[in-house]
Amino acid sequence: MKKLLIICMLFSLQALGQAQTGAIDKEKIFDLYQNQRYAEAGEYLKTSYGSETTDLKALTQIGYCFLMAGNNVEAEKYYAKADAIQPGNLPILFSLASINTRRGNTEKAKLYYGNIVKLDSNNFIVYKLLANLYLSDKDSLKMVYLLKANKLVPTDGDVAADLAAVHSVYQNYDRAYEVLNVAIKADPENLVLQRTKLPIANLLKKYDEVIASGESLLKDNKDASVIKDLAKAYYYTKKYDKAVTLFRQLEGNADAE
Repeated sequence: MKKLLIICMLFSLQALGQAQTGAIDKEKIFDLYQNQRYAEAGEYLKTSYGSETTDLKALTQIGYCFLMAGNNVEAEKYYAKADAIQPGNLPILFSLASINTRRGNTEKAKLYYGNIVKLDSNNFIVYKLLANLYLSDKDSLKMVYLLKANKLVPTDGDVAADLAAVHSVYQNYDRAYEVLNVAIKADPENLVLQRTKLPIANLLKKYDEVIASGESLLKDNKDASVIKDLAKAYYYTKKYDKAVTLFRQLEGNADAE
C-alpha cells in the first residue's frame, strides 16, 4: 500500500513537472516519501514551484506533504489557496476540515464539512465526522448527523454506540437497543457494543439477556461496569446470592483502588 501511494504521488509529480517550468528531481522526491521525510519534501516542492504558484496539483501536493509532516499551519495555507482556485473539490474540503479539527477550530471544520454535505448528501464519513464535532449528547445537531450516518451505514459500530448514547439521554431506550442490535448482528465479536447494550437492556427489563451477555463478557475482562449491570440483573431476577457476590466484588475493587 505504501509503495502504491508513492507511485501515485510520482505520477502526480510528473504531471506537475509538465505544468511548471521548474524541474523536479523525482528520485529525490521518491526517496523523501519512502523515508517519510514529508517536511523536507514539502519545502523542496515549495521552493521548486515557488510560493506564488497557482497550479492546483502543486498546491495540493505541497499541502499534503505539510499535513503528513504535522505542519498544519502550512498545510492549511496551501489547501486554502487550492480551495480558492477550485471551490467544491471534495478532497481539498476534507483536508481543510481535518486540519481545522486538529487545530481545535471546530466552527471552521463544521463549515467545510457542511460544504461537503451540500455537494454529497449521501456521504457517510462526513456525517460521522460532523457528529464528532458536537461534544454534548444533548446537542440536537449531533443527533441529526448521527441519524443520517446510521441510516446510511447502520452496521457501523462507532456511530451505533454514539447514537445509542444520544437516544439514552432522551430516554429512548427502545431505539437505542435496536440501533445496537443491528450493529451487533453485523459484528457479534464487538465487545464494546455488547458492553454498551447491557445497561440499556437492564432498563428495558431484558434481564436474561443481560445475564447471558454479561457472563460471557466477564470471561474476557472483569470490567466494573459489566459487573455492575450483571449484578443488577441478578438482583432483579431474585438471584440475590449471585448479586451480592458481584456487588462485594465491586466493593473490593473500589477498596483496592
